[in-house]
This record gives sequence, structure tokens and C-alpha cells, in this order.
Amino acid sequence: MHCTGRLLLLTTGYPRQGLADTGRSPSLKSYRRPAAAASYTHQKIWSEQERFLAAFRTGGTIKAGLENVTVCRRTVELWKQHDTLRFKERFLAAHEEFCDSQEQILYSLNGGLKPGQNPVGLLGTLNANRPEKWHPALKLTHEVPNELIQQLQRLKALGPSTGAKGTGAGRCGRRGADADAVGVKSPN
Repeated sequence: MHCTGRLLLLTTGYPRQGLADTGRSPSLKSYRRPAAAASYTHQKIWSEQERFLAAFRTGGTIKAGLENVTVCRRTVELWKQHDTLRFKERFLAAHEEFCDSQEQILYSLNGGLKPGQNPVGLLGTLNANRPEKWHPALKLTHEVPNELIQQLQRLKALGPSTGAKGTGAGRCGRRGADADAVGVKSPN
């Protein structure tokens, strides 16, 4: 699709009243269509944005949202960048609705999961869209690397192997005194 650019840089004269000002949680009911006195261009942009957001809520991607409108990806980026008609907040609210729908699907699947069924794709979607909630928690403490460094320093302090070859060494030939110094038992 060729992007004509006629709706790209329009900014509104409306005051920006964010949700932080009102103290309300984001919901689509808090976003009103421009008044009848608003220009035809504002009304046209609003309707394009609403069609995009409706498809975005179900598909979850910008590409899915673009299938429903006559604008290109760059236009959507500029709507977000310039916050045209409070698009940024409405976009985030639509993204939250998509994530909520994905979680609802996962919870319903979990209830009736049968052997052989695997919700990995859905978990991947949730991991990408809500990493603070669905990202696998991997917690490394600072003690693990420090213990490893201390063991390596002990091995370095021992220097070259002084044990006789063949004392329970197996294939590598170094399972004698050096290995016992760091707590590894020889097989003999």
C-alpha cells in the first residue's frame, strides 16, 4: 500500500488531558469522539484510528490493525509520536485489551487441557506482550559467580599438577590432588 501522507502530520488544537490528570484507569469509555464542531479532517482521522484500534484489539499487531484501514504503518507511528487525538493512550488501552483477551484464552485452555495439547504459542504471546507477568523468572544471585571465581582462583594457586600420572585420573590425567582441592572426589 502506498502511503499518501495527507493524514500524517496533523496535530490537534485540543488540550491534552491525560488519564493521569483524571485519576481514572484507561477505558475506552473515557475517550470521546471529537465534537460535531470539530473539523471534517479530525473526524476522518478519528474514524480511521478507531477502525485501526478495533482490528488491533483482536489481532494484537500493527499489521493486523492496518488490514482494516487505508493508512500505512508510518501514519500509525506518527499518530503515536504526535499523540494525535490522544491516540497514544487509546493505543495502550487497546493493547491492554488484547493482552487481557489472550490471558482469558489461556485460563480457559488451562481448565480443559488434555494430554497432547500445548499452549506454548499463547504463552509466547503473553511473554512478549506482558513480560513483567509472564516472563520466566531467572534469578541469579551474586554469590554464584563469586563462588565460581573463588574456585578458579584456588585452582590457579595450586599451579601445575604435581600428582603422579594414573592416580585415579581416568582419561584426562588430572583427577589427583588438583581435583581434590576443589572438592571433586576421584573415582578410586
